[in-house]
Amino acid sequence: MEQQKDVDVAVAMVAEVKSKFAAQSACSFDKGFYSPNNRKQLGEILDQVVLPKKGKLSKTDKQIEYTDRNYDSPEAHYFSSKCIKQCP
Repeated sequence: MEQQKDVDVAVAMVAEVKSKFAAQSACSFDKGFYSPNNRKQLGEILDQVVLPKKGKLSKTDKQIEYTDRNYDSPEAHYFSSKCIKQCP
């Protein structure tokens, strides 16, 4: 996995985690993991998927990304990611 891009490993990574932890129902990613195929496949595996789209968002994409299911704003995702990276 070291030489693969994030977008190439998202589904395999979640499938492996799901096989070990069957109760896993949600996962959050950054923009590097986004692809239309990943969004579709991860949606079939998990109940909740936060997978921000790269680039400018259409109205439909904004509605998908900012629903209560996901997070209230991009800042909420940024701060939660920052916290995770800084934890020991």
